[in-house]
Amino acid sequence: MLVVEKRSEILGLLNRFYEKVAGRAPVEAEMIEPEEIPEPYHHLLVHEGDMTSRLIEHHGEPITLRILQKSLSRSRLSRQLVLEGERSRRPLEYGAIRIHLEDLPHEVREKVIEGREPLGSILGAHGVECSSRPAAFIRVFANDPIRRAFQLPGARWLYGRCNVLIGASGDPIAEVVEILPPAASEETDNP
Repeated sequence: MLVVEKRSEILGLLNRFYEKVAGRAPVEAEMIEPEEIPEPYHHLLVHEGDMTSRLIEHHGEPITLRILQKSLSRSRLSRQLVLEGERSRRPLEYGAIRIHLEDLPHEVREKVIEGREPLGSILGAHGVECSSRPAAFIRVFANDPIRRAFQLPGARWLYGRCNVLIGASGDPIAEVVEILPPAASEETDNP
């Protein structure tokens, strides 16, 4: 199955960005079952929709994209990123994504490369059909880059998923690691 075979490769997306910075340790993660994910993380992660619309619904504000690193080739765009609330500027997701550009309509491809909006927002605005196929659910130890992205004072375990966005043709549009910050009520506790 495509999704299961990709889980290690997807999680490796983050590690490839870390390799570019000397002294960065790879991300420490463990696979978990969906039932092991507490709320509100379960609601945000365990579904087959796109994460951008789920975050907008949950947080009640539009989402903006902050790119930390990127790599572009003819057919692929990889980004290490943070999704933030447009009004609150609060970080709502940290992750890495590899987007397959060759199968996207030209106008969508241009918007994606421009890097001003999250992929989910662009796909939705242009009517590009896709579904999420989570390859794995994970607990991730917040290393320095993750802690900085979420402005966390100390180390802790966070929840996330390795996901594949599948287009209407059945081909992957993107592979993504999506990691959520602590819920506001848990920012001082370690789940």
